[in-house]
Amino acid sequence: MNRHINQPQSYEEVLATDTRPVPDYIRKFGNKVEGPYEIPTRWYTDRSLFKDEVENIWKRKWQLACRTDHVAQKGDTYIYNVAGLSFVIVRLSDDVIKGYWNSCLHRGVPLRQCAGRVTRLQCPYHGFTWGLDGRSLLIPNPEDFPHINPEKFSLPEVQVAVWQDFVFINPDLGAEPFESYIGQLDSQLQRWPYSRRDVSIHVTKVFACNWKALQEAFMESFHVLTTHPQLAFSTAGDRCNDFSAFGNVSRGVLAIGQTSDYVPISPDEQYIYTRLNGLWDDEEVPAEMKLPRGTTARQAFAQRNRDVQRAKFGAIVDDACDAEAVDVHYYTIFPNFHPFGFISAPFVYRFLPFGDDPDKSVMEVMFLTPVPENQERKPPAEPIRLGENQEFVEVTQLGSFGSFISQDSSNLESIMRGLRSSQTKVANFGRTHEGKIRHFYSVYEKSMGLSAADEVAAIRSKSG
Repeated sequence: MNRHINQPQSYEEVLATDTRPVPDYIRKFGNKVEGPYEIPTRWYTDRSLFKDEVENIWKRKWQLACRTDHVAQKGDTYIYNVAGLSFVIVRLSDDVIKGYWNSCLHRGVPLRQCAGRVTRLQCPYHGFTWGLDGRSLLIPNPEDFPHINPEKFSLPEVQVAVWQDFVFINPDLGAEPFESYIGQLDSQLQRWPYSRRDVSIHVTKVFACNWKALQEAFMESFHVLTTHPQLAFSTAGDRCNDFSAFGNVSRGVLAIGQTSDYVPISPDEQYIYTRLNGLWDDEEVPAEMKLPRGTTARQAFAQRNRDVQRAKFGAIVDDACDAEAVDVHYYTIFPNFHPFGFISAPFVYRFLPFGDDPDKSVMEVMFLTPVPENQERKPPAEPIRLGENQEFVEVTQLGSFGSFISQDSSNLESIMRGLRSSQTKVANFGRTHEGKIRHFYSVYEKSMGLSAADEVAAIRSKSG
């Protein structure tokens, strides 16, 4: 390893080089990450465990259903399906959105099969009908159902919370309020909120792996050196990443403009800057890409991003510190929602089990473009659903970002085979770089009533 002596050796040292005041929220978030270093591989492969996840996670935790723009007008509906469960989200008025279990109280047929605007919720099978507020409006041949009291035949609701134009639901009516569930996250995204943004790109793909294994690939930067070798010179400062957690939320920070200790040479700032801008060794550096004397690659790239984002965010970008302008701040809200908190990449990830199959999962990428105050909002982009043999890199709208996702997901189709072949029956996580994953499993084991330490000890005891 090569410790680059002219490079910061911690994220605090990175922040000390900033050209603007660094807001407190960047330095202060949560606590040191805690969680298991080892978990049993059966947590990915055991089909019976998936049933417990449905009961203890998908029926009990806050989870993203849609954006408010998906139900923009009165009567608009949106279908949220997860782990074999189905919910219908309904707009009642400008300030009221409700969610119901998507199941007719007669014989269980889904009330809605797709999104759309309606004046009532009517079962397509026998015509049982409810108002948008969930109250019973019509029981066909009511004399045939003397045991049903229409006043008590309302649709079962789920909790709904709207946060920064995201619509979250929780099927557990006794669960804690959403505001306390996300803790300090609101303060983290106040300067660059997701409200008043259009869903400009929405891409989904089904992967042949467990939902937890899928999202883990996007919860750490430990893989950058091997999976994204083109970034080793500019986006892989091994010592300068930062991880913290609070309650149900974790945060990782990937410092930009840093060279990995595994790169044997120490590049100058000009070389790092050309790599940040996508130039290769055999390309001539254009005049506009020449660094001014005394300017670091990180500082120049931050100013470049401010200039690019000014049309979207307005003059506020000029107040953005370098860390806000270039660093990757990536969050996880347990169990499966991943927003990013910096100006140059306004996107979120969501990971879901695919139906009731624990060996398949769905990755969703949504780009959320800021809308200036003087412009009208656009309808959400229709999802681009990639086929089994299609890659994110094929989605031209994603630009170079598509290639990164394709690299990230390149190992996922085979990971289940590897997990099932494990002879130790144990998966290991690093102390720092995989801290967000360890935090996830600290919340996971509490939610599921499991103990990674006890199970791993039992595995080792059994194997002798």
